[in-house]
Amino acid sequence: MAKGGHSGKGNRKIMKQMNECDEIKEIIRTAKGYKVVLHDSSIDPYSNHWSSNGFHHLRRWLKKHTSLKNLKWS
Repeated sequence: MAKGGHSGKGNRKIMKQMNECDEIKEIIRTAKGYKVVLHDSSIDPYSNHWSSNGFHHLRRWLKKHTSLKNLKWS
């Protein structure tokens, strides 16, 4: 999980749901965030950083490419 004020309770809940999703192959930590890799190699990995607006882009990407349709973060 990212350090420096962006590892809130909501982000931990999202990561827990993503870790339990069968379509997600791995979640890789990067220098400024994370990368989500799916088992389906035809879909490009999603790179993001922990921010208040970054969550909305992640949510849309997950709804489009995985079975996660209703992320709960609060």
